[in-house]
Parts: sequence; C-alpha cells; structure tokens
Amino acid sequence: MSITAADLEFMRADGATSLPLTAQILRNTPTSDGHGGQTDSWATLKTVACDINPDAQYAESVVGAALTSTNRYKIVFPALTDINEADRVSCGGYTYHIESQDNGIGDPVYVMCIGTRLV
Repeated sequence: MSITAADLEFMRADGATSLPLTAQILRNTPTSDGHGGQTDSWATLKTVACDINPDAQYAESVVGAALTSTNRYKIVFPALTDINEADRVSCGGYTYHIESQDNGIGDPVYVMCIGTRLV
C-alpha cells in the first residue's frame, strides 16, 4: 500500500507542528569590504520550526598540539526546508554550522542535519 499525496501532506504538516523550537536559517551573503575583498555577512533566510539534540557523533582534531573534540548536534527541520552545508542556524542563543544534511532522503517528513555549535 502506498501513501497518497494527501496523506504525505498531512504527515508533513503534523510533523512540523511536533518540532518544539524555532530557528533562523542564516545564509552567507558576502559584501564588498571596499578594498577589493569580501566580508561574510549572515542574513536570515527563513524562520522555521526545528529540534536540536546532541548527537552521539563527535569529531577529534589537533589544534595547537592539543587534542580537541567537537560536539555535533542533530538538527531536524520540516520536509522541503531550504538548507545546505554552507548555512548556519541560530536557535536559543546559539549558532550552529551545518556540516551535512540529507535532503529528506529516507524520511519524507523531516530534513535531518548534522551541525557543530560555534563559540
């Protein structure tokens, strides 16, 4: 038995209402620095419902001869949300850099992303 378009639309609407947080998706819109270069400028693309939870994954790297770890977060948005790996997300006083997203592959109700919290 397949899901009808109406059923999928209902599932997506219901799924969006189950996300408890509100976030701003930020996209880099570089501006001229007046000296031939560009400066990053993060503009709000859209405000959307989301959920953010620590992910079991973390990354380790060497910075200044010291081993450091980076916590990753699973960030969930409603289906068809326009977000990519170059974007940032602002929510609850924190900003997250999106490292990957699944474009809704495998889940027709949500877009799943992995991000790191910026300090």
